[in-house]
Amino acid sequence: MAASVLLHTDRMAMNYYGPATVLVASGEVPVEASLHIEFDSVAIGGGSFVEFVQGRKGWLGSLQAAPGGPLHEAFGARPSLRLPDGSLGEFVASSLGSDGHMEITGTGPAPFWDEADEPTP
Repeated sequence: MAASVLLHTDRMAMNYYGPATVLVASGEVPVEASLHIEFDSVAIGGGSFVEFVQGRKGWLGSLQAAPGGPLHEAFGARPSLRLPDGSLGEFVASSLGSDGHMEITGTGPAPFWDEADEPTP
C-alpha cells in the first residue's frame, strides 16, 4: 500500500457583504464591499486513515464605488478598508474599472473575521 497520497482539497470561506469605507490620501470613499476569507484544507492519507491539514488563508473580494471617485488613489498605496463596526484591514488593489468596480487582496488580518473563529483541523 502506498504512503500518504493527496485525496482532495476543500475550501471553506467566510463572507462579508455590505457598506465599507476606503481610506485614501484625499479622504474617505464609501463603497459596497463583497469580501471573503478562504482557508485551504488538504486531506492527506491512504486507506482508512485521512487527516485534514489546515493550509494558508487569505481574504479578497471586490469594492464598488461611484464612478469617477478618488478610488484610483488606492493603487500604489497601502489603503485601509473600514467596516461599519470600525474594524480596519489593509489591502492591495489589483484592478479598477471605469464603473468604480475594484478587485482587492487583503495584506493582513481580515477586518470581518475573528481569529478565534478559525476552524481547527
